[in-house]
Amino acid sequence: MAQLRADDFAYDRQSPDLGTVAGSGGTQRRAPIHFIVVERYCSLTGEPEDGVSVHAIYNGTRIDGRYHPATGKLEITSGVLARQVFKTPSGAAIAVVRAHNPGVKPNRNGWTFWVVTETGKLLQSLR
Repeated sequence: MAQLRADDFAYDRQSPDLGTVAGSGGTQRRAPIHFIVVERYCSLTGEPEDGVSVHAIYNGTRIDGRYHPATGKLEITSGVLARQVFKTPSGAAIAVVRAHNPGVKPNRNGWTFWVVTETGKLLQSLR
């Protein structure tokens, strides 16, 4: 797993949610810490910044999706919920359960419901 070092970006004490990261040619830019960390993580691991392929198998049906680390959103890309975007992995998991098994309580933890397609590990492995 990629390791981020403290010198990969500088934390800004004046604006706790902002940091400074070195750009090309020695330039620096300020950006939200979350976006800096995601951008740096993607550059170290080779994961695309546009999302990570995930899937779930629920009641014998495979549902594919794309998790976007920069925003935390999950887009379902197959099945009856295709093209729907959810604010969180859990919101997407709840929607899948409601669509495929409306007679049960739909509450699900999205971090353990979705699997990273490339590695076979739970989505929570990206936290």
